[in-house]
Amino acid sequence: MLFTTGSIEKERSRVLNAMNGSNYYKDGKSVLEQLFWRTQYSEFCIKTDPLMSNKTYSKLIKHQNAVNTDSLYLENEVKIEKYWVNYALKTLHKPKTSPILAKIRGKSCIVVGAGSCLRNKKLGKKIDSFEVVIRLNEAPLKGYEKLVGSRTDVRILYPESAPTEREFYLGFGVVVVVPFKTDDFIWTAKQINRKLNESLKFWRKSADKIKVRPDKIFIMNPEISEFVFKKAAKPTWQSRGTTGFFAIQLALNLCGKVTIAGFCYQTDLTPSQQKKKKFASSLKYLYYYGRDKTDNVQEKSHTHTHSAEPKMRQKLFKSGLVDILE
Repeated sequence: MLFTTGSIEKERSRVLNAMNGSNYYKDGKSVLEQLFWRTQYSEFCIKTDPLMSNKTYSKLIKHQNAVNTDSLYLENEVKIEKYWVNYALKTLHKPKTSPILAKIRGKSCIVVGAGSCLRNKKLGKKIDSFEVVIRLNEAPLKGYEKLVGSRTDVRILYPESAPTEREFYLGFGVVVVVPFKTDDFIWTAKQINRKLNESLKFWRKSADKIKVRPDKIFIMNPEISEFVFKKAAKPTWQSRGTTGFFAIQLALNLCGKVTIAGFCYQTDLTPSQQKKKKFASSLKYLYYYGRDKTDNVQEKSHTHTHSAEPKMRQKLFKSGLVDILE
């Protein structure tokens, strides 16, 4: 079938309208499985398996021509030892057969960022009303329930930012580790195999043990971070995407409907938001918790200074693929 620009837009509108129905996600499909997929979306999101498995790992090895090598590279420069990737994958529960993931797939999800704009809102009850709540790194709940809710069904994190306390994982309590270096795979394996005595070299001390059941720990498909990195105009160390954007990409491939809250970089604000003094005053701070201040998130976060993510976010938000809870 030949698709013209007009027919593509017509089909896109039809599917999006169907997705707005209350029972649209009963078939357990993700947003990108349901949505008419064509190249206009590939500029700002990737359609892929959200979690790493033997299948996605084999695809990565083949893509890098690394079948007969001892290592592969993520984001062009970070060398990963294949031995530890294999070890971690053998240790972890298989995503495809996971009972806990079956309860999440195709459901209505909200990805909660840690942005300071949540300081002046009380979205807690609305956030908890979603079937699946996805949070980032070490963003806390205790003491902030009125702002951000009280449940965590999926927490996406790096080992260096993994909370140890049980209160951070109340809900389905699934953990998705963002892989970037060999030690991330070793750390993940150590959460399952306590006898593993391999030393780790992180930029700051990581949690020795998180209070999460072994069958709830998974690794994000590296295709997601690779996609964001390669979309940067000049891929460098500073072209890494944020955990929040990775989380949105993962949710689009896991959930039936995706809503976001707490993503409030100044570059993404609407003119009406920028004019609100109360809203603007909250942006003196980096997060909804703590006292860290910043004038501009992108300037202060050197790891992301050359990322194309801001433009990708704007296109994604305008596409209708995600809703924004305000």
